[in-house]
Amino acid sequence: MRQYTSKNYPVWCFVPPEIYKIYCEQSWRFTDADLIFAIDKITFFYGKKLLLNNWKEGGKFDERGFRIPSTKTGTAYSPHKMAKAQDFNVPGVAPQEVQKELIENCELWPEITRMEDIKYTTGWTHVDTCNMTIEKNGIYIFKP
Repeated sequence: MRQYTSKNYPVWCFVPPEIYKIYCEQSWRFTDADLIFAIDKITFFYGKKLLLNNWKEGGKFDERGFRIPSTKTGTAYSPHKMAKAQDFNVPGVAPQEVQKELIENCELWPEITRMEDIKYTTGWTHVDTCNMTIEKNGIYIFKP
């Protein structure tokens, strides 16, 4: 399994506190290299840091990336529980605009195979690298 560590974010931005407290910097093992690489490319595209997990800085987000299997957040087989999904916000850009731009530029991040329909996730953007459903030319939009 290939490992990739972000050029823009510390590992705790991708894992919940329960994981980081045990594994610290070794928490990268709970991330998906393709997903983290895509997040770095999206960061470069927008030229600003994305709002990922911010629990370590006193913020309210702690399950925007990997989620431990026993969490009540999300579905039983959520890509988050396989370390293959990330929720985020781009400061100053509406999630609807982010989704539109990611789809229009999908050739820049072929790692991303799916996004949640923005009609259901109006306050954030969800991307994942699950190959449960793959579009031939673009990103598959699914209803949560």
